[in-house]
Amino acid sequence: MESLKIKRKGVSKYIYVFISAVFLFLSNGGLNAQNELIELKSSLIRLPNQSYYLETVVDGRGNQNDIGFIMKGAFNKKVKADLKGGVAPTLNQFYQYALNRDTLKTPIVMRIVFLYISEKTNGASESGKAEMKVEFYKREGNQLAKVFETEAISEEDGVDVTSGHERRIRKVLENVILSFNNSDWQSAELNFVPAENILARQSQILANTLTPEDYHWVSLLMANAAFGTNAEGWGGSYMGFSTRQRRGWMIPVHLAIDRITVDPSLFNRAGYDEKNNIRFSYFKLGSGGIKKLGEDFNFVFGINAVGGSEELLRINNDETSTTSTSIVFGGEASQSFYFISRSRFGFFLGAGIYERIFSSDVYKNDIGLRIEAGFKF
Repeated sequence: MESLKIKRKGVSKYIYVFISAVFLFLSNGGLNAQNELIELKSSLIRLPNQSYYLETVVDGRGNQNDIGFIMKGAFNKKVKADLKGGVAPTLNQFYQYALNRDTLKTPIVMRIVFLYISEKTNGASESGKAEMKVEFYKREGNQLAKVFETEAISEEDGVDVTSGHERRIRKVLENVILSFNNSDWQSAELNFVPAENILARQSQILANTLTPEDYHWVSLLMANAAFGTNAEGWGGSYMGFSTRQRRGWMIPVHLAIDRITVDPSLFNRAGYDEKNNIRFSYFKLGSGGIKKLGEDFNFVFGINAVGGSEELLRINNDETSTTSTSIVFGGEASQSFYFISRSRFGFFLGAGIYERIFSSDVYKNDIGLRIEAGFKF
């Protein structure tokens, strides 16, 4: 029992170190939360039979804070990205250089509905994507009439796709104007409305993508070792979740069983014999949330309902013993960081802290560190 007491003396110190590391990680992320700026290069676009000129490009996106994200560093941390100089000014400058601008022809206004770049990983390879949706309006005085709308997607695979975002953005800019040029926009039915009604409109594509994502179920089968201020032990568990995110979070289902060794001094203080009653098993069922910090790294918080039975032996004054068995309920909260391999089948590692409360007469509460490892399938 002495070794258990000695080990537990250092647990609080490691908990404080872990919490400090978490705050340092989060604060460092906040300090480096500035958007990554992408500088768009100039290029010419050859259009046959151009019977119009692009008067202006207006930004009609609901979210104008960024144009998506790139992944940086060894941990593939997601960093928001934007066009250097802003979306509307940059795209106006791009098209003024790229296209023939004959103001004697029909003036056309392009309205950006959606512009988004993203990255994802699949094993050792990566995929980079640029997506765009636009509307084209014919202008007559202070009136606009919608004549065409189109979408474009440019996607490439490679070992490092971050450097190719500028090229993919230029590709979708070229494709949407080519689609318009090759369309029958001149025969569209015209419904003119005041220009301010169109220019003030903001569009929101909630999924941040023009193409539906392929969602799937992820299962984690894991073992853990726990080191608390009042107990230590081990356990096994299953966690499953869909990759579909709700407001940036994935919702897991968690099933577990833990076997723990309780600090003998807790039994002494409660009036029980410590020799035969220091090990208990508890079942856990719960959920929580998983937040992706990068393609491999995740922050996981869990909330579990805990239940089990404990058998306690009390030594009476006349040296007889009394055994009592009771059902114990409680709760557990946890905050962890998980490294989950990118492949469909692989491994994962995790570390975090937990807090427990119980209805037990002996083991009433605890806080500690937990290390986890297992397989993903």
